[in-house]
Amino acid sequence: MNVPELLFRLTRRWRMYLLDDRYLTAVAFIEGFDQALDRRLLDGFHEWVCQRVLERHVGLSWPNIIASLEVPEALSGPLQPERPRPGGG
Repeated sequence: MNVPELLFRLTRRWRMYLLDDRYLTAVAFIEGFDQALDRRLLDGFHEWVCQRVLERHVGLSWPNIIASLEVPEALSGPLQPERPRPGGG
């Protein structure tokens, strides 16, 4: 499967590829697909994200930089998996 075909399928049936709708699940899928393509899929993506979001280069990973758009604390270090809230809420 090539990248355009994958993107086409993801927009229509994303549940076939992602187990849930958490951000870190999507990041893991993207990173895995990149790994399967010998790290060619995201070549230059980190630099593009740095420039587009922060207008400067930083040493944080692209998932942290993108997450910082909604959660500014993501710029302070590694993302942590979501934890269930007490009481199930």
